Amino acid sequence: MKKSTRQKIVVLFIIVIFGMSSIAFFFIGVTSSFGGQEDAQDSSISSPVVEYEISPSVESLYIQNGITFLRYYYTEPDVVYGYVGTLPDMMTTLDGKIQLVVERISGDSRSLSIQSLYGGAEDIEDISAGTIFSALCSHLVSTPPECALKSINSTL
Repeated sequence: MKKSTRQKIVVLFIIVIFGMSSIAFFFIGVTSSFGGQEDAQDSSISSPVVEYEISPSVESLYIQNGITFLRYYYTEPDVVYGYVGTLPDMMTTLDGKIQLVVERISGDSRSLSIQSLYGGAEDIEDISAGTIFSALCSHLVSTPPECALKSINSTL
């Protein structure tokens, strides 16, 4: 086989591969858009502090993208209720992005849990500002400067 014929076959093969991948990409885009719009609307969280329980599928989607969830069950609003409401603004990334979503849920007993990409799920037994802060520092994907300062102060 001539060298020029072989080059033409290789070029034709490459063009066919690119064409097939473009068709596959288009097909995947078209088929995923039919069911994806409803999921996208249901998966948006309006605020970093919500008064309801977020569905596990939405929570999982956000956790995969580096968001940490703090779920606080309370019997009546107290000091901790107010404190956890301020945490999303305190625990931002270095460029100011929110990385914490707080779910404040009215219930029969008090409990607090944190779920994240780094630390997995953890139930906090001692529900106080100090233990919540320390637990968040070990769970957040991007540790805020406040956590580093607290760590330095505790070693001095």
